[in-house]
Amino acid sequence: MAEMSKEELSYHVYQKLKDENEGFLQHILSQNLSPDDLVKYAYQIVYQNEVLHLLTENTVLRKGKWQALMDASYPVLNKLYKALLENDGYTLDIATIAEAIDTWATQEQERTAKNFFADPHAPLYTKNQDEALQDGEIAFWREDFKLSQRCAEEFCHLAERSSSQQARQEQLPKWQSKYGQARCLQVLTCMLEHREIFSDDPIIEQAMDSMANERKRLKGHIRWVAPDSVVYLDKTILLHATKWIAQHPPIMEKEQSSKLQGRLQYLTEPPSQPQDELQYMKDSEPDSKHHKVQAQAQGKMQEKAQRQKREQQR
Repeated sequence: MAEMSKEELSYHVYQKLKDENEGFLQHILSQNLSPDDLVKYAYQIVYQNEVLHLLTENTVLRKGKWQALMDASYPVLNKLYKALLENDGYTLDIATIAEAIDTWATQEQERTAKNFFADPHAPLYTKNQDEALQDGEIAFWREDFKLSQRCAEEFCHLAERSSSQQARQEQLPKWQSKYGQARCLQVLTCMLEHREIFSDDPIIEQAMDSMANERKRLKGHIRWVAPDSVVYLDKTILLHATKWIAQHPPIMEKEQSSKLQGRLQYLTEPPSQPQDELQYMKDSEPDSKHHKVQAQAQGKMQEKAQRQKREQQR
């Protein structure tokens, strides 16, 4: 299935938050609240409806931020409202709301990225830094890069601690099993390129070719993948490790990588609504439940005022 476009993703986010807001309003209506208690919810109702209105413009967030809103497992509108109350001097202007949404989505994405790449066997992130910035996914690029740095540092420690080639070869399967063949080859080929080490061994050449796009993706950051200690390693250690890793894919890696990669994929189910319904952002109708809550609050306050007036006349 094709990856969802930003427009399709923003549509699903809008529907998700709209359902969340309707559930919130239904909860208020079911409480049979007093006028004073009902008025306490008025500001939150207005704020949440302003958020929904703002989200009808899919340009308000980059794609990665829309994904963060979609992936959230808890009430997003309530979370945004509480974040607003924590800021001094908050207002309901569009700029403030847009900033609050972007800030929350950024924090949520950073948390998700850290949790995802806390697993050393997480698959390689496939976008370069510019693409990640453009799509609002820089947190994923950054955590993926940090994981490659940890992988490289562990290899250098492994090579330095091993007193012989046989000892190193005994440690290579553990290292590869921990980080996966793709990340290990990414790290080793970056080290070889950084050290300007070349080989006419066909297996090593093939490994370099297979990771060429990865090195291109990292561009000027290759030298930062390789720790400083790599310059002291004998080049035969790097060449041997690269050849061995290329020849020995770990058991079950394909299955593990497939499962983990699925966690990075965007929703691929096509929207259930026809494409022309994506115009909801231009012709969406006012929320009738919102008006009902407002009317109910106003009616109860008018009744209370009339009772007080009659009592005074007596």
